[in-house]
Amino acid sequence: MVSDELNPPIVDDSAAINEAARGVLADYLETGNPQYALLVDAPWGAGKTHFVRQETQCETNKDRLYVSLYGLSTAEEFDWAIVRALKPIAGGKAAMWGKQAKNLISGVQVAGFALDLNKVSVTEIILSSLPETLIFDDLERCRIPIDELFGLINRFVEHQKKKVILVANTAEHQSRRTYEKTREKLIGRVVRIEADPVAAIAGFWNAMPNGAGKSYLQENAALAIKVFREAGHNNLRLFRQSLVDAARMIDLVDESLRNNREPMERLLRTFLGLDMAFISGEITVADLKERSSLSVLSENKDSPVRPIGLVQKRHPEADILGYRGLIVSVDVGVKLIGNGYVSRDELNNSLRGTYHFATKEETPFWVNLWNWADMGEADVQSNLKEIDRKMDGDEITSPGILLQLFGAKSFMLKLGALSGTQGELADKIISTIERLKQKKLLPPYEPVTSRRGGYGFSYDSGTVSYGGFGYEIDDETRRVVAAMKSAQKHLFEELEPSNAQSLLDELQQSPELFLNSFDDVGKERSFSRTPILHYIDHTAFAAALLRTFNDNRDLAVKIGDVLKERRQAHRSDLAAEHPWFDRMDLALSRQANAASQILGAQIELYLRRHLRAN
Repeated sequence: MVSDELNPPIVDDSAAINEAARGVLADYLETGNPQYALLVDAPWGAGKTHFVRQETQCETNKDRLYVSLYGLSTAEEFDWAIVRALKPIAGGKAAMWGKQAKNLISGVQVAGFALDLNKVSVTEIILSSLPETLIFDDLERCRIPIDELFGLINRFVEHQKKKVILVANTAEHQSRRTYEKTREKLIGRVVRIEADPVAAIAGFWNAMPNGAGKSYLQENAALAIKVFREAGHNNLRLFRQSLVDAARMIDLVDESLRNNREPMERLLRTFLGLDMAFISGEITVADLKERSSLSVLSENKDSPVRPIGLVQKRHPEADILGYRGLIVSVDVGVKLIGNGYVSRDELNNSLRGTYHFATKEETPFWVNLWNWADMGEADVQSNLKEIDRKMDGDEITSPGILLQLFGAKSFMLKLGALSGTQGELADKIISTIERLKQKKLLPPYEPVTSRRGGYGFSYDSGTVSYGGFGYEIDDETRRVVAAMKSAQKHLFEELEPSNAQSLLDELQQSPELFLNSFDDVGKERSFSRTPILHYIDHTAFAAALLRTFNDNRDLAVKIGDVLKERRQAHRSDLAAEHPWFDRMDLALSRQANAASQILGAQIELYLRRHLRAN
């Protein structure tokens, strides 16, 4: 038994390490009678199975047999796994190993003669018909006790003079200590390989559909590989999945944005860093919601750096977290990575809202306020004066910008860059909001479902986000946000009668448009979660719906189903509409019965099936 172990030199170049492993493996395959097993050892996802299959050509070379040990628990299952590898059988695992196995391996011949399966054991058949080289994969996932497993494998090494290649991640073996004690009885050489993204990435493209995302990633493969190396997990399977996710995301990005090299590279760094950490389980949705918190980077014995902070340290060139403009906002990050879906409109609106996709000359004054620490004092003072002038003159009317000014100044107050208190600052902003509301200069709440919640800023993930910048919500921030939402809601409510009339016009003139006004998939504006129908004259609505029923029954059914869902008892957000439905039902029935007895009965069935809540 040979006991010398090959330890490849520790270098960063995975290609060099893997090239050395190729040489050792080739030498082993050419050795006449090695009398020991060779172990290929690497972490999960490093590509060791692919490496061994490729180097041994076991799928086409009949002198080499690949066997997976995954989940095997007994010696009989071990023998059966070899039988299945030697002679693949459709239908999966046999219910019983002994007699079932004999039936299924009929036709195996040894030395050109068929065997009497009633006189020869399965093991004897296996030992008599195996090829020269055996490859056993998933050693660490085999449930057979390691000393027993090594005994089973050693039959082929000592008695059959076979070449045996073992493939494993020994660091994850559940019987690590026993393995270390017993390995010298079987394993004579160990080669270690590392994940080689340069070699692997060329094969990843086959997993992606053709499109803008795939093309962009192929052109920027070196950047993707750099982020992979920064992540440090060396898991190629995870890398491949994250690249597929990145391709899907980039497919959604408008061409005008994709042509901006620097921000797109920043976007890719950020997405891959977050996505790989999320797929691997290092971070959760809760961590994604913490991206605007400075505290995640604090480190002491009582408060270690939290997971999302570690991801930021690993990828310093990415916008993993921070008060400094995130290219992937908190809310979009939660939807895109945590939930796995974000609409094309929301993604592009979010990216356009960040300063990353603007030239330095176009950088807005409120972004410069966030960047105050990197500016000269004179420039900071000049920017502050300009902001005060604009606010006093009611020139700043964007809710998102006003809230970002509050956040940036709050940050400066906490660090002593400004005088006063956060409460005083909140009072001033709230006073400005009230003045803008009275002058009707604030944009009203928009009944949308896919773009910043209808207010022009995001706040659902524990931060106030706009234009890629976000900050945590504290008591004073809640007060300011509540004042802003209240003002915008008030302005929207003033417009509700005119909005309701527009919906009635749509139902009367183009019912398809009416239906689309309640569709929240990919829409910029939708009333799917906003009460509005109770502002519509119920008699006129019933007449328009009855006309639609007569003209286009299928369309009337679709409208009825939408209305039925809105009047369900659990839709407390639409409770204001519920009494209106009863009045509209009655008006619809009366109008139908006045037209004809049959139409009255048809409308009664229509109401029961498609309009009345269960």
